[in-house]
Amino acid sequence: NPTLVKDIILTMTTDKAVLKEIATKDADCVNSKSVLAELAGSADGNLALLGGQNPFDIFVNATSYASGKSMCELDNDINWMFTDVARSYAMGEIDRETAIKDFKAKVEEELGIKS
Repeated sequence: NPTLVKDIILTMTTDKAVLKEIATKDADCVNSKSVLAELAGSADGNLALLGGQNPFDIFVNATSYASGKSMCELDNDINWMFTDVARSYAMGEIDRETAIKDFKAKVEEELGIKS
């Protein structure tokens, strides 16, 4: 269902309320500088997980260093291999150690890159 997939992707990547919830619930650095800045400047960013500390000012600063310049032509292939193995792990089909082993084997076999 392409329309549903589009809506999910847009919600998870652009809806500021959803991003704020992800950031505070999971102590995660989301892809919105404005959400990170808002959390850095408010008590909403004080996370129980971190003993009440607010990590979002660090995240805001770190985003200035983010760049796609280190991407290479193999990244997409590696991401697909990882996603494939991660899906099997998430579905309970394989354990963590097997997932790691399988991922490394796929990268080595298909791309000739040894870990």
